[in-house]
Amino acid sequence: GMIANALVPIFFGLSLGYLAGWRGIVDNKNVTGLNTFLLSYALPAALFLATAQTPRQMLAYHAKLFGILALSMILTFIAVLLIELKVFKFSLTDSAAITLTLALPNWVAVGLPLFLGLYGPQGAAPVAVAIVCGNLVAAPMSLLLLEAGGVHSNSAGALRRFGLSLWRTLMKPVVLG
Repeated sequence: GMIANALVPIFFGLSLGYLAGWRGIVDNKNVTGLNTFLLSYALPAALFLATAQTPRQMLAYHAKLFGILALSMILTFIAVLLIELKVFKFSLTDSAAITLTLALPNWVAVGLPLFLGLYGPQGAAPVAVAIVCGNLVAAPMSLLLLEAGGVHSNSAGALRRFGLSLWRTLMKPVVLG
């Protein structure tokens, strides 16, 4: 019952998207505007609204979740990075991109609709915590590795670019939301 109520809208939305693509109503060439709208406006507004409706005690409770997620992302990140570098012998930049994909799950696409359907507005709090955690932990780690693996990188310049990248990440609407 409860899980079906949460999953049906997700699969309904996916089905509509597939049907629209199949019929030629939308294509994969002009999705930049839609992605920008969703990630810069719609998602932050939904996260902000859901977080604002969540009691403060529950938000404080999620500080533990942030710590657990941060630790698990860091450990996953390090393990996958070492496997990519040592076992598969990928370059640092390739390893950083692959590692980010594996260490940072797509909480936005699945987590938000699923948790909202299961738990109502309070279900957005753990998803918001996970999104912020990923943007503050896994994404900056990958950016630092990508900068370090660049052809024209030096340690001072990479550190400055990392700080700038971290600041830009913190100022993104999805993090602020």
